[in-house]
Amino acid sequence: MFQPFYFQAMIRFYYLVILLSAFLIASCAGTKDASLSENTTPLDCTTVKGIITNTYREQGCSFLFEFEDENGVKQIVRPLELNAEFQKDGLKVILCFRPSKAMNDGCDLARPVIVEQIKYIDQ
Repeated sequence: MFQPFYFQAMIRFYYLVILLSAFLIASCAGTKDASLSENTTPLDCTTVKGIITNTYREQGCSFLFEFEDENGVKQIVRPLELNAEFQKDGLKVILCFRPSKAMNDGCDLARPVIVEQIKYIDQ
């Protein structure tokens, strides 16, 4: 059976489009977010050393993070969605956080923050 020239050209064109699409998808799928690697921190977060505390639970605040700012003033923030392994009173950690737009629900002592990274401090 005889196929016209333009039919064979269309088939080659479709193969080329499929091949280029597959290449594009494969090249995009391999990217990795460098901000989540162990040695780097996100650029828009505040990183400080401090203590996880549960001493303010009487005021409706459980597991807050206490630290001193660069002026030596004690600051308290409320980490949202703090992992259960870090919910220990007196635990020393390094916390990288950024401000949250969440409302203070019953805890007026500390502003809510989003935890970007958290690590134990070797003692």
